[in-house]
Amino acid sequence: MVIQAYIRVLSDEATIHAIHKETNIRSASVNRLKARRGKLGEDFWWNWGTPYTTIDTDNPDDGIKAMLYAHKPIFPIIRKYVGSNTDAYLEIVVRYAQGDDPLGLCLSAETILLVSELGGAVDIDAVLLVEESQSN
Repeated sequence: MVIQAYIRVLSDEATIHAIHKETNIRSASVNRLKARRGKLGEDFWWNWGTPYTTIDTDNPDDGIKAMLYAHKPIFPIIRKYVGSNTDAYLEIVVRYAQGDDPLGLCLSAETILLVSELGGAVDIDAVLLVEESQSN
């Protein structure tokens, strides 16, 4: 089982590029998503994200908290854009193999306060790892 966490922002193209420029994290990702922002037209959602941080499965809260503290200097930049058309998230991705025992995840008050300072929400995704022989 592998746990990874990162900060993610969804918005329009101009906002995402502004966040990318202002945060100046060269290893951050910027990409257009397939989802449209409206029912018609060519306006798509854009994504900005910090690099993934691999989290210790024995103490996930400490790893997530450390990742958030490492990025705390950019929180004011992100927070000024969060609003009706921009969402920020603490993304947690749990990758597990078939037969792995489920892992509970408890976030401390300190970690939740950091997410609040970001102006974000928490999104946890569980992804089943597929063995190569199964995917062919």
